[in-house]
Amino acid sequence: SMRRSIAELAKVEADKEAMYAQAFVEGLDKDQLYEAMVSGDPSGQGILLIGDEVQDIFRIFQEEIGKVTTDIFNLGLEQLKLRDKEVTMFQEGTQDAILKGQAKQRLILETFLGSKADMFVEMDDLWEILAKQVSDDSMRRSIEEKVDKANLLCNAIKRELLGLELTVSEQLKEVFGLFERNLGDMVNSFIETAQGFFTLMREHETVFSEQLGDMAGRYLTQLTIRNEDLSNLPPLLRSIMVDKEAVNQAVASSHDIHLQIIDNREDQLMSRIRTWYQKLCSDYEEEETARFRGRISEIVTFLEMQARDFDQFHVTIDDEIGLLMMAENL
Repeated sequence: SMRRSIAELAKVEADKEAMYAQAFVEGLDKDQLYEAMVSGDPSGQGILLIGDEVQDIFRIFQEEIGKVTTDIFNLGLEQLKLRDKEVTMFQEGTQDAILKGQAKQRLILETFLGSKADMFVEMDDLWEILAKQVSDDSMRRSIEEKVDKANLLCNAIKRELLGLELTVSEQLKEVFGLFERNLGDMVNSFIETAQGFFTLMREHETVFSEQLGDMAGRYLTQLTIRNEDLSNLPPLLRSIMVDKEAVNQAVASSHDIHLQIIDNREDQLMSRIRTWYQKLCSDYEEEETARFRGRISEIVTFLEMQARDFDQFHVTIDDEIGLLMMAENL
């Protein structure tokens, strides 16, 4: 339906705008920059009323600004692709290191849980023998040894697992360090190239302003020579054609407004991409710190539980030996 296709077009448009913003070239896909210069500049609009010749230099200026704007816009989209590729490679590298670490951890835990199960079977067997001959000290020593062995095993596993986490964390630091440098280089080279384009715009603008000044000056001279009645001029032009000083002031004000617009757009590009880069890096470091701390505390908690299981076995045996001895003494 008509309504749906309007909604779809609006979405396509919004997606495009979002992509341009991600590329830091929002508002540079058309003539927005030139239009902002013209609409924000009443003096320029006044001088434009002189006629065809001035309209020609405006048209040439519009083309020149348009070309450079397109260069910045295309550069932005091309750099966005490069940055996206870099970010994807980084995410894959990070994921890979974490998954490999998890696979190693699984093997360590499977081996450990197998050993733990065996130990419980051995302890159960000892316990059955012990139940029959309670006063056998060598049996009790045997059980003590098993419990010690279990504690040693828990400590060894803890060291191994924590060591593995540290290794993964070091690998991730390396991967991140490389990424931070590469992406930083990309950001800087994008900024430098864009700055070159903005400088070119300022050069075009300076030439344009000089031409505008020449034409306005010539026009004023003609008016003076012909001794024209200024009241016939459009009000905006009349307010400029008062004298040489008024003309110079109008041209200077137009020049400043244009440069301000170019400078602001350049600053916006640079500050936005720098902020994005810093935030991306610091967010990752925060997430990674949280992930690492979480892993360490999981390992510590898990092994405390294991140690409690073994201790529990020990306590149970002590309790039951106590009960059996009481029973024997009855």
